[in-house]
Amino acid sequence: MIRGLLLEQGSVKSSDLAEMLGVSLMTVHRDLDVMAAEGWLRRTRGGATVQRSALFELNVRARMNENTEAKEAIALAALGLVSRGDALFVDDSTTSLALAEKLGRVGPVTVITNFRKISERVIQEPDLALIALGGRYSPSNDSYSGDITVLGISNLSADIAFVSCSAVQDGACFHQVSQSISVKRAMLAAAARKVLLIDHSKFEKRALHKLVDLDVFDTLIVDERMSERDARALDDSGVEVIVAHYPRQA
Repeated sequence: MIRGLLLEQGSVKSSDLAEMLGVSLMTVHRDLDVMAAEGWLRRTRGGATVQRSALFELNVRARMNENTEAKEAIALAALGLVSRGDALFVDDSTTSLALAEKLGRVGPVTVITNFRKISERVIQEPDLALIALGGRYSPSNDSYSGDITVLGISNLSADIAFVSCSAVQDGACFHQVSQSISVKRAMLAAAARKVLLIDHSKFEKRALHKLVDLDVFDTLIVDERMSERDARALDDSGVEVIVAHYPRQA
C-alpha cells in the first residue's frame, strides 16, 4: 500500500501513513527505512518521497509497477515488428521486459540483452536463444553496463534494437542513468532497425543525459494516452509512429 501511494502521489507523510494504516509511527518509520534500503524511496523529514527528477532513477522494482497497462500495450505493438529468425537487442527497460515476456509467441528468435530479468525470462522459452551481455552489475537496475558491455555489443549485429528512455523533450530522448547511455547507443549503432518504446508519462518528465535525437529511430511506439500536443511533436519528427491501443473490455 505504501509503495502504491508513493508511485501515485510522489510523497507521503509518516503521520498520515500511521493514521491510515492504524499502526504506530515507529512501525511506519521502520517500514520506510526498509523500503529506502531497497531503493523504493528517499527518506525526508517527516516522511518519504519518490523523486521523479533529472537526478534520480527509480529502482527497477519500482519501475516495474509504473504504467503497466501502457507497457503491455506497447509490448504487443512491438511484437508485431518481430519475425521468426530475427536477432534483437533488448535493453534494460521495464517496457522491454514486457516485450521479452511475449517473444516466445513468435518462434525462434535470438535475444541480446544486458538486463538480468530478461535473461531469466528468455531461458524459460525453448524457441528463444539468449546472448547475455556482461559488464559491471548495477543492483538498482538489475543490469550490466560499462566498457565490457559496449565491447560485447560492438562485435554483434541485430535486426532490431528495442530501447526505451526516461524522458522525451525537445525532439530528443533523455535518460537519468549515465552508465546506460553508452549501452543503448551501442545497441542502436549495431541494429538495422531502431525502435523506441515510450509510454505517455515519458513526455511529462525530464532527465539529465541526452541519449539521441528522435530522428535516429526508424519507429516510435507510444500508447494511446499520449496527449494531442505530444502527438503533434512526434509528427514533426518525421519518424514513423505506432500508437499502441489498450485491450477493449467486452
